[in-house]
Amino acid sequence: MNTEKKGAVVTGASYGIGRAVAVTLAERGYHVYLLARSKDGLTETSDTIAKAGGSSSVIEVDVSDSKAVTKAFDQIGSDGLKLQVLWSGAFGYIDGPLVDMNISDVADLFNAGVVGAISVTKSFLQVAEKNPSIFLVAADWNFPTNNGLSSFISAKKAVEGYGVALQKELHGKAKICVLCPADVSSHSHPFDADAETVLSDTKGAAIATIELAQLCMSFLKYKTLFVPKIYVHPLEQDYSVTFAM
Repeated sequence: MNTEKKGAVVTGASYGIGRAVAVTLAERGYHVYLLARSKDGLTETSDTIAKAGGSSSVIEVDVSDSKAVTKAFDQIGSDGLKLQVLWSGAFGYIDGPLVDMNISDVADLFNAGVVGAISVTKSFLQVAEKNPSIFLVAADWNFPTNNGLSSFISAKKAVEGYGVALQKELHGKAKICVLCPADVSSHSHPFDADAETVLSDTKGAAIATIELAQLCMSFLKYKTLFVPKIYVHPLEQDYSVTFAM
């Protein structure tokens, strides 16, 4: 492998935003390491990248397993590429009302989304180039009302807190961007769906996945600044949030 080539790591690369980010990075000349649990989804992402003339490596891994994460990054590091970007977006969702949830499932959600993010960034920093860019995917409060939202948002807000604290801890050593999007079109449209189609189909109430990926990747061109946190909303967004005092 050409060790002069730029390298990027994307977790949650088998689907949705992760796939869009991986393809966008490959289009920008990065060799992309694709990490997720779904081998079939990873293969689809890798095939999409190959068809566009890019390069990638598939690594099937559960990021909640710290030993598996360490092993994956040992493999990545042995390639000797200049690792410059990490996209940490692996996550899950528990459907159903809170009163019916199994607490062990909630723990699994936190292990994958929060502990997994910490494990992945730790391993990445051990093999990355100086001052890499790290994207941590959190979430905005303003999601449509649905069952399962309480556990999802609580875990996502933990990721946000981790990212903000990590910015302080790694000041001058890495550029940490905490991404807080509202509802993204991952579940209703393909990752590369035309933004105008998403806008029309959802009446502006969802963010096109590929647009979100392109927005974040545009930050990589900056040399003397970074975006520490970004909230991204659809055009038709309910900004009202009610807090119980």
